[in-house]
Amino acid sequence: MMFVIFISFTLSSITIINGVHFRGGMITWEPVSSVTNASPNITLLIHQRYAWSRSHIPCTQTNIFNRDLIGDYSFNPIVCLSSSTQCNSADYNSQRISSDVYCTDINLILGISSSSRSQSLSLRNNTKLVLAFKGNDSWLSLTYGSPAGEGWSLPVFIDLTLRPGIGINHSPTSTMPLRINIPIGILTSIEIPMSDNNVNDVIKCRWAKSAGTINGLSVDECAGACHSYTLPSTVQLRTFTKNRCQLNVTLPYVGYYIVALQIEDFSSNSSTIALSSVPLQFVLYGFDSYNTRTTCMTPPRITNMSPFPTSNGGNISVTVNGQYYGVIVAQTGCVNDTETYIANFITKSPSAMKTSSFPYAQNNTSQYSMELQWTPTIDQLGSTLTFCAIAIDVNDYSSDPFCVNFIVGPEITTTTDTTSTVTVTTTVTTSTLMIMTTSTTSTVVATTTATTSISTTETTTITTSQVVTAITSALSSDDGRILALGLGLGLPLILLISLLALSTIGAVNTTKSIACQTIESNNDKNQAFDRSIPDYRTQYVKKVKNFRNESSFNEQRRSPRDDSFIFESFSTFDPNGFNATTTSFLSFSAKNPSTNHVEYFGNLETNTNSLPTDSILSQAYSKQQAQKLP
Repeated sequence: MMFVIFISFTLSSITIINGVHFRGGMITWEPVSSVTNASPNITLLIHQRYAWSRSHIPCTQTNIFNRDLIGDYSFNPIVCLSSSTQCNSADYNSQRISSDVYCTDINLILGISSSSRSQSLSLRNNTKLVLAFKGNDSWLSLTYGSPAGEGWSLPVFIDLTLRPGIGINHSPTSTMPLRINIPIGILTSIEIPMSDNNVNDVIKCRWAKSAGTINGLSVDECAGACHSYTLPSTVQLRTFTKNRCQLNVTLPYVGYYIVALQIEDFSSNSSTIALSSVPLQFVLYGFDSYNTRTTCMTPPRITNMSPFPTSNGGNISVTVNGQYYGVIVAQTGCVNDTETYIANFITKSPSAMKTSSFPYAQNNTSQYSMELQWTPTIDQLGSTLTFCAIAIDVNDYSSDPFCVNFIVGPEITTTTDTTSTVTVTTTVTTSTLMIMTTSTTSTVVATTTATTSISTTETTTITTSQVVTAITSALSSDDGRILALGLGLGLPLILLISLLALSTIGAVNTTKSIACQTIESNNDKNQAFDRSIPDYRTQYVKKVKNFRNESSFNEQRRSPRDDSFIFESFSTFDPNGFNATTTSFLSFSAKNPSTNHVEYFGNLETNTNSLPTDSILSQAYSKQQAQKLP
């Protein structure tokens, strides 16, 4: 069961009243990065954690959210206890760090303000210093002993000598809560959690002494909290080879007691020279287990932390500026006892994490919860921050600590790619020429108009019917204006036909202009050609002067329909001739074309022999002329 305690320093904006009630704390350190013998300076992180009586060091949820600093204004700096020569040569006196730290937790029921912070410190290579947080005011009122006027002292030993194969040492640390509830009159064993980043180091604990020795320096390690007068003489402290520290104590009275320890690491179990030494001082509260509110004497336990099912000691990944919302769930020790409930949670939180002030019951009356809300800040990026909680029931029995590690990653940003799609719709005309031929009859039928939509995806949709041959030509700008004029007249149906014909006759190498003919007729397509007609209607094939030698073209006539619209499309594909297409945009259905008027514009040559000899119309015309010859 581990409690992570980070402690640091800065100026406090909270006014401090003399007579501060100190409730314990811890100071640890670690190098920020690996160094070599050539490194002139080494950057450390100094972690501090303290607890205070809230009546003297106030803290609110607003202070937590704003990351306000709290602490003992009168004894602000962490002092250097080494010689002035050592302190100056290490460059410490020029950057003395503060004991004022962020308010992180409040407990309204117990009246506790808790705080922690980590702060960087750059010291010279091979430095050996003893620093301390010292205060001359009082601890909280104690039941056993009378150290009130002797204040507190929490010394820390830093050795920046390079270790072969390891580099700079890391100090040991502990996640021990700064308050533990113990029933009076009962022998209780308390495990002190200890850990070290240098996994092969041996960690030991010992009593803090009023005249201890650290790196050859005589130091007051406990001031008014030394165990000789704050704990009963029967108390025992045991340290084990497997990095275990155990406190065995029987408290005689209800009230508060102080435990002051030094935790040290060694290169081996037989070594007597500490590589570092850090203070841990906390409060024991003795409660009356014989006069409890209910008959339940089984301690509660914390079962889970949601929304991600997380076990004790597990990890949770969070991101900078990403909101985390969680719930701690605790179970009473007596499930069927409806009178026993969880009355309180003691927490140790990362800075700026909000917690609900009081537990609330879940649907199952034996389970109670506390809400957590937190948005990690940029200065916490890359850190592993530990949250710990202890549940206390109505009889003052407390659970083992439940801790999870928050691993703070970089902010997640969402990038939205906005793609503008421009769709260009171009209207083109498709003219279909379907030729049906019998032995004596030929009928030419022109049908269908299609609109092609062309988008940026280059997807073309062509809708037509009975297509035999489709030839498309894009509209010119003049054509577009004429079409726009037609639309502006409000005609309900506008059909646009433009013909670009290119006919390559298999065995003929000469490219000729293909005559396009619009015939509006209801004659049966199988009607035989009547040779008895005295005149073939020569207006079907007109002789017109070559357009190339004229400045105007005025031979076109309108359909007799008053509601039709004439549209001209000129193609310059054939440099030796001119093609003209006349299209009638009718307001009636295209399925019922007019039968009383047809206009044709062919190749504009004065010589009729220039007509294609294999044209059906040319053959018919020739036959008719032959009949008229004498």
